[in-house]
Amino acid sequence: MKKLFVYGTLMSGLSNFEKYLRGKIISISKGYTFGKLYHLKSYNCPALVDGEDKIVGEILELGNDVVIDEIDLLEMNFFNTQGPSYLREKRKVFYDSGRIELIDVYIYKQKIDEKTSIYIPSGDWKEFLKNNE
Repeated sequence: MKKLFVYGTLMSGLSNFEKYLRGKIISISKGYTFGKLYHLKSYNCPALVDGEDKIVGEILELGNDVVIDEIDLLEMNFFNTQGPSYLREKRKVFYDSGRIELIDVYIYKQKIDEKTSIYIPSGDWKEFLKNNE
């Protein structure tokens, strides 16, 4: 089974989870990885880049590989920019239960524009949204 670590709109209860993943997930576990998280104001979504902050998210176990192909298309072309917006890479992901696995994570591949982005030091995009409604 394919696993995916998500930290933004693909998390349960959020827009792209409902659109692309509802009914196609075998299990959802809490977990985290490391990086640096930004909120992209223009697009109302997060961007994960290399860094050392704890990034909170969910580990999704997908029902089949067709789902991942659809998500790849969404993430690669998210902003209609030159070059991919996000690319899937294997990263070390830590389950809240203590288990560690190499799991696919979408990493932001464009330059972070400090004027139109907000750094999220907590590494928790859902919490950021709640606090900035």
